Amino acid sequence: MVPCHCIIAHPEKAKFLVIKHANGWSPPQLQVPGDGNLMYKPAVVNQGMMQKYGLRTTVLRTILSARNYHCVELEMHASSPRELQAVWMDRENYKQFSRQDSQGFDPFEVWLQERESGKVPEQRSPWEREGWYREAEQWVTDKLVSLGIQASGSIQQFKAGWPVSCLLRVSTVQGQIFFKAAYPKPPGEAAITAYMASQWPDLVAEPLAVDAKRNWLLMRDYAVRKENRVPQARYPEFARALGNLQCEAMERVEELTEAGCPQLGAEFLADGGGRAAEFNDLVKPLLTSGKDALSEQEMEALASAMEELRRQAHVLSQPGLPDSLVHLDYRPDNWFVEGDKCRVMDWADVAISHPFMALCQTLDFFETHGTGEPGSEQAEPVNAEQVNAMVAAYLSAFAEHGSEESLSATLETCRRVYPLLRLYTIAQEFQYLEAQGPHHLAMRNLLKQHARSMIAGG
Repeated sequence: MVPCHCIIAHPEKAKFLVIKHANGWSPPQLQVPGDGNLMYKPAVVNQGMMQKYGLRTTVLRTILSARNYHCVELEMHASSPRELQAVWMDRENYKQFSRQDSQGFDPFEVWLQERESGKVPEQRSPWEREGWYREAEQWVTDKLVSLGIQASGSIQQFKAGWPVSCLLRVSTVQGQIFFKAAYPKPPGEAAITAYMASQWPDLVAEPLAVDAKRNWLLMRDYAVRKENRVPQARYPEFARALGNLQCEAMERVEELTEAGCPQLGAEFLADGGGRAAEFNDLVKPLLTSGKDALSEQEMEALASAMEELRRQAHVLSQPGLPDSLVHLDYRPDNWFVEGDKCRVMDWADVAISHPFMALCQTLDFFETHGTGEPGSEQAEPVNAEQVNAMVAAYLSAFAEHGSEESLSATLETCRRVYPLLRLYTIAQEFQYLEAQGPHHLAMRNLLKQHARSMIAGG
């Protein structure tokens, strides 16, 4: 267990709540499990606040998350009659609570500075702002009523304090139902999921409700039910289903592009339109600043590695397999089965690229994590025989486009070029991330790690 400080804002002034404890005055503090990601523990935080302080809260955002300490901002909705000795703390009286991490970051000082300025960063997600939860809760309630689905419990936060997406969950007489809101990355998960379900209903389950403008969707809970989990014996089936979808989607690239799917094809990767300069402007400052920055020599080596991969991408850009829809997070945690149907969810990360890049992502994920995220119930290692079976099943979907030998050679070229696509997709995330947020820091570390991996591979 590790300590977690909770910041609750004064409704009007730049102050936060502090409470008298047995050992003195401090902001509300809880002990939370030290393992796993804090974003999946909003229930622990909210229940802890009610049990310890009698305060009904929701998690807004994570301000600091370290191995031995967390600091989160909460929105308070109500309090019980329980008596608390509490006051509102302003910046002038704050010094006695000052806390800094090893890099001199003080979450309370940062929070107070922003509160005093009255300016919220433009990139901050709606669910990390006060007032959003009530709006979303009302939308879910209204949709359930219109669908004739009776709730059997209250709406709870399932995933929170995460700038990329937010999940709420509600128990109903028809089982668990999830609400998801996602950040405004094109093409928008709500809209593309509804589109995919209309075009490929056997692969993509139709959402119960969608608000494309706000990028909200309501869906049944399949992934956490034991009967919907995918046994490894069916992984080749999912690989073949992906290939079949991509062959059909080749005829709809223009339609998918108009829907907002970004163009990240082989021509793009081969530096069509001077992408190298654009990339350097965006990424070089991220790689060469902060903790563990890349040296000048490393940046030169990265440039050489990228140039070699661009040359190989040029080979892929020649007449051959057309670009198609690529699910950039195609892995077992986003798969489930429903009867005899293969189902795929989480369409937030899609692009138009060489179709084989989707399988490259899957294989890369297996090499890094096994078959699921660390701690997942599906995180069993996949062996070479299983991988070969998946590859064979996937390539069989493209039999009309070439021989098995030529398709295998193209896949190998794609696997060499895939790190370049991965570098671009990581880099593009930063335009949606709040500069001082913990996820921005985590993504910078990931970008540096990936860049060094490319240097070592080059």
